[in-house]
Amino acid sequence: EINLIPVDRVVLGILAAVKRPESVGSRIHLANDNRVTSGEIRNIAREEIEDTRKILQAAGIKPQ
Repeated sequence: EINLIPVDRVVLGILAAVKRPESVGSRIHLANDNRVTSGEIRNIAREEIEDTRKILQAAGIKPQ
């Protein structure tokens, strides 16, 4: 399992830290409890690739 953090959450964490003078020079740990397995990542990627293929085919573009 890995812990993935969406980039928008990372940005919000950085912006929140910038507003706190005591955070300057310290480490900021950003994490969540939504762990993802490699199998889940693979399945999501497959679904996204298949959806993209369908969109391209509907637009008359032949996917490679």
